[in-house]
Amino acid sequence: MQKNVQLSYKFFWTIGFMLVGLIGFLSPVRALTTATIPTAPATLTLTVSSATICSGTSTSLTASGCPTGGVLRWSTAQTGAVITVAPKQTTAYTAICDVTSTSVTSSTTTSSTATSSTAIVTTITTTTATATVQVYSPILITSIDIQSPLCNGGNDGMVSINSSGGEGKVQYQLGSQPFKDLNVFGNLIAGTYPIVVKDAKGCTVQSTVDLKQPPAIIVSTTVINTKCVGGEMGPSLPLP
Repeated sequence: MQKNVQLSYKFFWTIGFMLVGLIGFLSPVRALTTATIPTAPATLTLTVSSATICSGTSTSLTASGCPTGGVLRWSTAQTGAVITVAPKQTTAYTAICDVTSTSVTSSTTTSSTATSSTAIVTTITTTTATATVQVYSPILITSIDIQSPLCNGGNDGMVSINSSGGEGKVQYQLGSQPFKDLNVFGNLIAGTYPIVVKDAKGCTVQSTVDLKQPPAIIVSTTVINTKCVGGEMGPSLPLP
């Protein structure tokens, strides 16, 4: 009886080892391979050629740090590393670097029938940077009052320039005269004069004014001959 029991044990152990080996042979073996493309940098740098500008002028912004293969765009809808802007008021500009990274995972299954599969995960990583361009208050020429010379060739013309806006104290220039605080210019002859108004930041606005030349007064005479021999000459009368 004891012998039979021992034989039974040996038989069952042998069958167990055979089943484990068969299952191991039939079970699939998986091999995984993963490849990843680098993502966008952590920092994007913006450089402004002039962060403070006069109204009506322009400045340029340069973005650096977006890697090759990345797409650089701006909040203005412009593209490229360098853009030129001419804001009418203080404005913030944002550069956006989009980098598409792809993670590829390959899975190979080995069994009685070999199979393989590939999983591709695409990720867009966005990095931004913002810079502000300050625009100084614009200078406005509100009106120009003129008085042309009263007589032809005269030098009693006058120009008065009125303005608003600007930064700090403004100064005025007419023609080649130096800038001055007073906005009135006198002793002017007829002609066309450039006008410049400048504020404390050096911002300027320009215009022109034209002083008309009055027509010259033309005097002519005519001679009336005497009607009788020996008579006196008639008077010279101005032509009407």
